[in-house]
Amino acid sequence: MRGSVRVPSSRWRWRPAFAACTALSLDVEGDALHLGRGARSGVGIGLFHRGGLVVDGGCKKSEAPAPIVSHIRFPDRWRIIVVLDPARRGLHGADEAAAFGKLPPFAENDAARLCRLVIMKMLPAAAEEDIVSLRRGDHGNSRMHR
Repeated sequence: MRGSVRVPSSRWRWRPAFAACTALSLDVEGDALHLGRGARSGVGIGLFHRGGLVVDGGCKKSEAPAPIVSHIRFPDRWRIIVVLDPARRGLHGADEAAAFGKLPPFAENDAARLCRLVIMKMLPAAAEEDIVSLRRGDHGNSRMHR
């Protein structure tokens, strides 16, 4: 039986062996679309597939998620910790789609500011393996959305 399977992180070196043993294709983008992901952004799919720092090319009105226009691997020596609060649940399914549908258009000034932060600060900092400057660039992004 042929199909596809979701396997996180491209850093998992067993993926090709898994695919060969199971005869299942590994189609991260196709599986994400089949599961209804990527309608608003390609970042989640890009992070799931590649990890690191991922930038997409913005929302499109098509069946495909926005293309990944930049990907920079984090250095192996960097340790990233993600802390989740189990008491907080995000939206999913119809509730998620309804919430996104109620959002106003993203203001052009905010988009310009975000692009400048990402292109002029965060991407160069990641490329230079400068985690302090990377965090400073992200801090500006975080403040914009509060």
